[in-house]
Amino acid sequence: MTIGYSPGRLREALLNAGIDLLEEGRARPGLREIARRAGVTPTATYRHFASQDELLAAIAAAGSADLATEFGKIPPSASPKRLLAMAEAYFGFANRRPAMFRLMFGNTVSLRDANGALRPDPAWDMYLDAVASSVGRRRDELIVLEQAVRLWACVHGYVLLSMDERVAEITLDRDLLLRVLDPLVATDGRRAPSGE
Repeated sequence: MTIGYSPGRLREALLNAGIDLLEEGRARPGLREIARRAGVTPTATYRHFASQDELLAAIAAAGSADLATEFGKIPPSASPKRLLAMAEAYFGFANRRPAMFRLMFGNTVSLRDANGALRPDPAWDMYLDAVASSVGRRRDELIVLEQAVRLWACVHGYVLLSMDERVAEITLDRDLLLRVLDPLVATDGRRAPSGE
């Protein structure tokens, strides 16, 4: 189905076409098929994106914004329950939108733009703020990053095991995820790191 676009909204139409193709199962949609879906010529894509990689990075950024929106629905608090709710939202997002999740967190899209600057990641920023709040520290402190990586690595690994059905003996569902995470969240990093 061709999406078509209104004048001045070509970038949005290309992103929407790419997201639709991705959600339909195309792991790495090409510029030509995205352009065709948007109802434009392939050369029109270069008005907004220098390459397929740049377009895919923009699609991944849209996914991060969507995940941040999910995180934003969780009431702000310093409680560990907020981190568990974010883990649950992450798990749910991955299960509802597996192709987008794999694009966002696979090795297809660079974390840096053409100039070498880190691409914005609103979902990570919200998560890091939540971890900082839960441990009562500033987000730039090493202990916050340690706790953030510890929890995220566990959640992300769990999500991939679930998506790829790599554990046959048990069902990897949201309830089990929360039970696995609970001890990690309880060790909330309020202790001072060694040497402090």
